[in-house]
Amino acid sequence: MYFSKELALYKVINKIQKMPPETVVTIGMISTFAVVIVGSWGVFRYIGKIEYQIKENESNLKIQRVY
Repeated sequence: MYFSKELALYKVINKIQKMPPETVVTIGMISTFAVVIVGSWGVFRYIGKIEYQIKENESNLKIQRVY
Protein backbone atom coordinates (compact mmCIF):
# COMPACT_ATOMS: atom_id res chain seq x y z
CA MET A 1 0.00 0.00 0.00
CA TYR A 2 1.45 3.35 -1.02
CA PHE A 3 1.17 6.49 1.07
CA SER A 4 1.85 10.05 0.22
CA LYS A 5 5.08 11.55 1.56
CA GLU A 6 3.15 13.83 3.89
CA LEU A 7 1.24 10.93 5.44
CA ALA A 8 4.40 8.88 5.90
CA LEU A 9 6.16 11.84 7.51
CA TYR A 10 3.16 12.44 9.76
CA LYS A 11 3.25 8.81 10.92
CA VAL A 12 6.96 9.00 11.71
CA ILE A 13 6.55 12.26 13.62
CA ASN A 14 3.59 10.82 15.51
CA LYS A 15 5.66 7.77 16.56
CA ILE A 16 8.56 9.98 17.65
CA GLN A 17 6.24 12.16 19.73
CA LYS A 18 4.99 9.07 21.59
CA MET A 19 8.53 7.93 22.48
CA PRO A 20 10.05 8.86 25.81
CA PRO A 21 12.61 11.71 25.58
CA GLU A 22 15.48 9.40 26.51
CA THR A 23 14.78 7.21 23.49
CA VAL A 24 14.68 10.18 21.13
CA VAL A 25 17.97 11.50 22.51
CA THR A 26 19.58 8.06 22.22
CA ILE A 27 18.44 7.69 18.61
CA GLY A 28 19.75 11.18 17.87
CA MET A 29 23.12 10.42 19.43
CA ILE A 30 23.50 7.14 17.56
CA SER A 31 22.51 8.67 14.22
CA THR A 32 24.85 11.63 14.77
CA PHE A 33 27.70 9.25 15.62
CA ALA A 34 27.02 7.22 12.47
CA VAL A 35 26.97 10.34 10.29
CA VAL A 36 30.27 11.54 11.77
CA ILE A 37 31.91 8.15 11.16
CA VAL A 38 30.66 7.94 7.56
CA GLY A 39 31.63 11.56 6.89
CA SER A 40 35.12 11.05 8.32
CA TRP A 41 35.56 7.92 6.23
CA GLY A 42 34.66 9.91 3.12
CA VAL A 43 37.10 12.68 3.98
CA PHE A 44 39.94 10.24 4.64
CA ARG A 45 39.24 8.44 1.36
CA TYR A 46 39.42 11.77 -0.46
CA ILE A 47 42.69 12.68 1.27
CA GLY A 48 44.08 9.24 0.44
CA LYS A 49 43.25 9.71 -3.23
CA ILE A 50 45.03 13.07 -3.24
CA GLU A 51 48.10 11.58 -1.53
CA TYR A 52 48.17 8.75 -4.06
CA GLN A 53 47.94 11.22 -6.94
CA ILE A 54 50.80 13.28 -5.48
CA LYS A 55 53.01 10.17 -5.18
CA GLU A 56 52.10 9.10 -8.71
CA ASN A 57 52.91 12.55 -10.10
CA GLU A 58 56.18 12.59 -8.15
CA SER A 59 57.24 9.25 -9.60
CA ASN A 60 56.28 10.41 -13.11
CA LEU A 61 58.39 13.53 -12.68
CA LYS A 62 61.38 11.43 -11.55
CA ILE A 63 61.01 9.22 -14.62
CA GLN A 64 60.85 12.28 -16.90
CA ARG A 65 64.02 13.75 -15.36
CA VAL A 66 65.95 10.57 -16.12
CA TYR A 67 65.21 10.82 -19.85
